[in-house]
Amino acid sequence: WSADSNTLTSVSEDGTFREWDMHSGTQRRLVQETIGGLVAADSAATGALIVGSRSGKLAASENAGQPRREFSMDDEITDLAITQDLTHVIVADVAGCVRLFQLQTGAKVGEIVLAR
Repeated sequence: WSADSNTLTSVSEDGTFREWDMHSGTQRRLVQETIGGLVAADSAATGALIVGSRSGKLAASENAGQPRREFSMDDEITDLAITQDLTHVIVADVAGCVRLFQLQTGAKVGEIVLAR
């Protein structure tokens, strides 16, 4: 859900990302990703998009239509989010690792590994 509760984002195993208008039920945006097996996504009103897959791969773009970057986690992604200032992406995986990446470059900025 978007912060204003107007948009719902969905992803699927076939690699499709969709944004839905919750008032009308219409599809606003459709993106077909090549990484497939999508399990998590986030987007912003600017068109920024990040998607994560079962294989741990991530694909990100800052604005709609801009080239995308790919980077990865070590394990299956469980959740991700673009920061409110649109500069970073926070990603968690099933192994308990949480990483912070720069959205523009995909560079890893920080990491927290939870004890098992």
